[in-house]
Amino acid sequence: MKIVVKRVYEDLDNKSYRVLADRLWPRGIKKEDLKADIWPKEICPSNELRKSFHSEKIDQDKFKEEYRKEIKENKDNWKNFKKSISDEENILLLSAAKNPVHCYLIKEELEKE
Repeated sequence: MKIVVKRVYEDLDNKSYRVLADRLWPRGIKKEDLKADIWPKEICPSNELRKSFHSEKIDQDKFKEEYRKEIKENKDNWKNFKKSISDEENILLLSAAKNPVHCYLIKEELEKE
């Protein structure tokens, strides 16, 4: 499985399975333009964690630590997500964030297994 991370505002590959990895829909993007195959909001960072990171109350290392905890606490949804993408060869993790650190964590967790 090949996993790539991109911002939703970049040119997107039509051959990959598109996963919107944000809890909120990206501003200025129409659903028909993004063509996300799946939007697993339940495995995305919580609103509280996302807001803390974007307001710089926590740094990137703390964000990673807390997000990993959220993933572990959300085992069933994480397993369902992994199962839903298990047959895909090319995964495109999409985010509107300027620093999509959560996508890289999702990628790391998927590549571990």
